[in-house]
Amino acid sequence: MQAVKGVYSRGMIKLKEKLQLEENQEVTILVLDEEADGKDSVLRYAGMLADLSPEEEAVFDETLKSPVRFQRVIQS
Repeated sequence: MQAVKGVYSRGMIKLKEKLQLEENQEVTILVLDEEADGKDSVLRYAGMLADLSPEEEAVFDETLKSPVRFQRVIQS
């Protein structure tokens, strides 16, 4: 999966960068709420971890300490 930005105009989405896709390749577009990109999006999740058991909280805390690795997989 990859994320690109675009602009919706006259019923079409115009991408701001070129993609390496095959002609007529089907894509899925996920439209984000404008506020989801800002500080307000954190408030949507406030309290969602409040009901964790002590064991679940310990696992969550350990997960936060582990390094995060991102990778990009390209299927052809």
